[in-house]
Amino acid sequence: MNTWFANLSVTRKLALGFGLVLALTLALAWTAWSGLGSVIQRSSWMSEITQLNATLTNLRIARLQFMLAKGDAPSTERLLTNLDIYLQQQKKLLGTFTNPVNVKLLQEQDRYNQDYQRSLAGMRAAYAVAAKVRDQVAVEDQQLSELLATMRRSIEQLPEYDANRFPQLQALTATHGELLRLRYLLERYDSAPMPKSNRRCPSVSPWPVPAWIPWSRFLVAPSKKPYAVSRRPWRSSSRPCRRSRAPRPISPAPVRK
Repeated sequence: MNTWFANLSVTRKLALGFGLVLALTLALAWTAWSGLGSVIQRSSWMSEITQLNATLTNLRIARLQFMLAKGDAPSTERLLTNLDIYLQQQKKLLGTFTNPVNVKLLQEQDRYNQDYQRSLAGMRAAYAVAAKVRDQVAVEDQQLSELLATMRRSIEQLPEYDANRFPQLQALTATHGELLRLRYLLERYDSAPMPKSNRRCPSVSPWPVPAWIPWSRFLVAPSKKPYAVSRRPWRSSSRPCRRSRAPRPISPAPVRK
């Protein structure tokens, strides 16, 4: 080997040296380029995963806003928009990765996403039903308030000497107080629907109103005729008193002689 190398000319020796250096340089360049391409690809995958995590975070924020807003239209639209962005990003990653381990994890995540969509649809339906019931309760509460106001005006039109006026006012005041208490409990239950707050909302009022009160009488305004009829016994009974209070003739005092 040494003899063969010694017999070569200087030109060939230089060419052989430069060729060997060039081959080593090309090998190093190819290795570095391959490593750089792998790093770039890994960085791209990491950026895609980071974007997927960001879309998932936005989806969670939109879901919390949806729950705080009680499922109104703007929060629902925002939630659906973020959900579509997240699902598109997840499908993009599912078509990008080729490693069987990563593909298996992405497929499992896709099954979780389907379960999440079903749960979210159920929650949206529940919020829609709750909003409908809330509107119905508001309408009935308004009707009940108007009925109580009509009843109060009807009772206030009764004469002050009526024996049933004060008990009816007292019963109406108790009913109005119970209505205010029920409103407060409903607001607490609506803000925090927990079993503890549910037990505090009675379905039947714990303060029973006397049954002898003629409630049908208060549904319409009383006419003046019953009032006039009720005044007749008072007038007839007051006539003897007036006669008894009539001035009597004063007899002259006896004159002392």
